[in-house]
Amino acid sequence: ALSILKNKKGDVEIDMPIEGDLDDPQINVADIVTAAVAKAVRKGSLSYLKFALQPYGAAIMILEKTSKHLSEVRLAPIEFSPNSSVFDNDDKEYMSKIASILDKRPALRIRLCSISTSEDSVAYENAYMSAMMTKLNESSSGEISLSVKEQAAEENIKSISGIEKVKPELQLVEKHLAELGRLRAASIKNHLIEQYKVEPDRLFVCHPTIAKGDKQGSPRTDIKI
Repeated sequence: ALSILKNKKGDVEIDMPIEGDLDDPQINVADIVTAAVAKAVRKGSLSYLKFALQPYGAAIMILEKTSKHLSEVRLAPIEFSPNSSVFDNDDKEYMSKIASILDKRPALRIRLCSISTSEDSVAYENAYMSAMMTKLNESSSGEISLSVKEQAAEENIKSISGIEKVKPELQLVEKHLAELGRLRAASIKNHLIEQYKVEPDRLFVCHPTIAKGDKQGSPRTDIKI
């Protein structure tokens, strides 16, 4: 938590008013100071991030109300188009602000945690089936490659139109989504390193996850402090 507030000299400045009767034997001064410091650090850290990340700091407000631990601060995620690991110019502007914070706060570390969703699954399945049709149409003899023929046999497909119904196996989809998540986080990490000279050991890539349930959100990479 303090890493968000430490400047390049390693100093932290906090205005921390304390009220109470210090002569009261039931009052533990150490507890008061500890609680006051924790509250001041939390408030100061979140205020700094919101200001430094404008106009991208609004997402931090949600976490401020729901999280019990400052270590769980989550910045606005970088969102991706389904089945893509390419970010746009707005994302580059956002990453420049993140890089500026990292430059001013040398003790700060961030985690890049990618989440794939059903939007990615659908886009990948469509691309998969389209690739199969392209292979078939490009075959001058009308023959299909062995892997496609095997899949077609399993599905009892006996016509060209039937190939459109073939979908990749669940294991293949999940493997692709995991790799997609890794590529997304890696693209962000590489951009911060190459464009802003951020030290690699300050950027950690989480194991990618696949969203389940109804509220999956958009395909994204969460940025956590």
